[in-house]
Amino acid sequence: MNPAPRRLLLAASAFALTHVSASAQTPVAPPPAGPLSSVSVYGLVDVAAYDKQLAGERKLKALQSGGLTTSRFGIGGGEDLGGGLRALFDLSGFIRLDTGDAGRNGTDPFWSRYAFVGLASTDLGTIRLGRISTATFLSELAFGAFLDSTNLGPYLLHTFQPSGGQPMITANGFLDSAWNNSISYTLPTTISGLPGLIASLQVAAGEGTLGRRVGGGVNYRSDRFGLSFTFDDVSQDNLSVGAPTAALATAARPQYTANKIKTYQGGAYYDFNVVRLWAQMNQTTFSNATPAEIKLTTSALSATVPLGLGSVIAEWAHTNQQRTAVARLERDTYGLGYDYFLSKRTDLYGVVLHDKVTNLSTGTGWALGVRHRF
Repeated sequence: MNPAPRRLLLAASAFALTHVSASAQTPVAPPPAGPLSSVSVYGLVDVAAYDKQLAGERKLKALQSGGLTTSRFGIGGGEDLGGGLRALFDLSGFIRLDTGDAGRNGTDPFWSRYAFVGLASTDLGTIRLGRISTATFLSELAFGAFLDSTNLGPYLLHTFQPSGGQPMITANGFLDSAWNNSISYTLPTTISGLPGLIASLQVAAGEGTLGRRVGGGVNYRSDRFGLSFTFDDVSQDNLSVGAPTAALATAARPQYTANKIKTYQGGAYYDFNVVRLWAQMNQTTFSNATPAEIKLTTSALSATVPLGLGSVIAEWAHTNQQRTAVARLERDTYGLGYDYFLSKRTDLYGVVLHDKVTNLSTGTGWALGVRHRF
């Protein structure tokens, strides 16, 4: 054979062997995910210098994580399964910026905000399973000028803070904003034909609760007008509410063990362009095997007024506590602040808070903070 063709054949054979060997060692990459599947990372960080004083308590200077919004992070996404059906999931937790710790406190699970997986159908609705926020809590966030501020918002201070940490027993804080071991169903908007209308029902299994929890509600929200009604019905043994020990118990913070709790929550708003007005009401009844019961009725009025590159926010919340054979107690909290936006994601805020409770000294505090969304 001519030397030139021979050399060409040998070179081609070597190239083929090298190429096959390299292909065998390198796995074939799957096709990139298309627009039908998505995963996103999101969150919000908020911290404030807080000169805090609630009624009957001493003044405390603190760096408060989550002044206007509890700092959080999450991973969420879904997949389009075709035919109007979509798989979805969301894992979200809280973070304390002042210490870098996870959770709102030392007992929070890592994914304490919520953790669920589910299916959503345009015709049949959405079902989610896991740790899921209650309709009552979501209603309280959406129908007040301070929105989801559990530290500076008067209405949420009265209803969703742990009761042992407040000058008066609170309505729902010890039940938390989300329920473990729960299933939630939301009706599709195609049934009502009204965009912005959400109706849901949630039940929590006895696992880990030793009782029954049922909640749900209906709310409608548009740019101009909103209306909401929700409920929680909890039957569970040995729910310790109020003061953590007998030594710390007072008339305003009694030590009480409940086995039944019923809550009804309503809210509304209307936007007049120059001002948005909000109204809320919550009634919670604690009961046990004895005739004694505690009933809390909380109402709130608030306003949001656009001003410059931000908004003035103002809110008043009032709670009366009725307890068998005990004199009626009242709590009033006033909040006034200004939220200034540096951009769509970043804002600065300042808030003054005044708190008073029957037979306790009044308290006044203020906070200056910064918040960023990502």
